[in-house]
Amino acid sequence: MKERFELKFDDKNNLIVYKWSNPDRPAIGCVQISHGLSEHITRYEDFANFLVSKGFTVIGDDHYQHGESCKDLSKLGKVEEYDFIDAIIKSLHLVREEFANDFQGITCLFSHSMGSITAQEYIQKYPNDFQKVILSGTDVGDLRYLFLQWITSLSIKKNDCITSSKFVHNITFGSFQKKFSEDSEFNWLSKNMENIKNYEADQLCGASVSDSTYHSIAKSLRRTFKNKAIKKINTTIKIFIFSGSEDPVSAMGKSVKKLYKKYQKNNLEVEMKLYETLRHETLNEIEHHIVYNDIVDFLIK
Repeated sequence: MKERFELKFDDKNNLIVYKWSNPDRPAIGCVQISHGLSEHITRYEDFANFLVSKGFTVIGDDHYQHGESCKDLSKLGKVEEYDFIDAIIKSLHLVREEFANDFQGITCLFSHSMGSITAQEYIQKYPNDFQKVILSGTDVGDLRYLFLQWITSLSIKKNDCITSSKFVHNITFGSFQKKFSEDSEFNWLSKNMENIKNYEADQLCGASVSDSTYHSIAKSLRRTFKNKAIKKINTTIKIFIFSGSEDPVSAMGKSVKKLYKKYQKNNLEVEMKLYETLRHETLNEIEHHIVYNDIVDFLIK
């Protein structure tokens, strides 16, 4: 069963939340999904239904200024009133609190891309909300993001919080395509061309986000990758980090390995996997069933 809810975010905005469940039997757990940048929660519907078939309830929102939560499509991914990552963390926590009764049994935060960057900070701020955390297609706060933080701060001072400059786009989303064919600017997402076509046709996907959004992402990655921040994570949380081996967001898997080693050194219970030949959206590749099954194995063991 699929249900749609509206949850108050602030005096001007609501979050659209979807819940997938099987009302005919008790759930063995609940998975909250945190989606990525320039996309929305219903892109995860097939994955959500798979988890429901395995006994889970699944809940996820269109984050602030994303998907159906954004009233004005020209403002998709553009945040003026808040720090971007702070707004996404607020979105996630509001959903976790509002649907607290559903979080029985196994509790997990599944996060992808920007959602996984946010999740890294979320579990430092709210270390007791989830028993398990999955970070898909994630990145780490190395020197690349120090440069991005600096260059976006210059852009914000020169322009405003909602400007999307060509240069910043070219060194972020625009740079991901360089290793792949030029059939589509979004080929880096997946080698599954049906998925690419669906993404391109979706008016809620692919919007150019503001430089201030990238500035917030860079700041978050820089602070969450520090040992003193990682030590805030509850050591009882079980963490699964994965990406495709050809995922440019994760630096072709290098970022996944770096984060895995960093978490290990801080005595966290973590496992890692790279899926050979897959790209950024492993859940949308033709071989997605392999990833689906690995996720369920992680959840129930």
